[in-house]
Amino acid sequence: MSLTGIASAVANRRRRQEAHRLTAPQWRPIGPLTVEVISDRLLVSRGDEYGSVWLASVVGLRADALGHALDRSFDADPPFRFEGPDVPRLEAILVDLLDPDAAVAGRR
Repeated sequence: MSLTGIASAVANRRRRQEAHRLTAPQWRPIGPLTVEVISDRLLVSRGDEYGSVWLASVVGLRADALGHALDRSFDADPPFRFEGPDVPRLEAILVDLLDPDAAVAGRR
């Protein structure tokens, strides 16, 4: 391989790595939230701002090893990350609503 080919391969690799870094989820803290779970939606509010997400659109839940953070993935929206002392309770509620069989079997 020529010197030009090697330089081009290195530059391409760096561009791919930078593109991957830019497309990776980037969590931005927005402060304390109020989260309410109803039978088919998750209601989130912060101050005067409100939002809701249909539970049917949740395609994944992932808790960190210590249970202090919960990542939720959706079929058409960006992921959310919840952090704080109430994360284990929120995870239990969501698992019960999203997958009752797993909740009954104790597979959380």
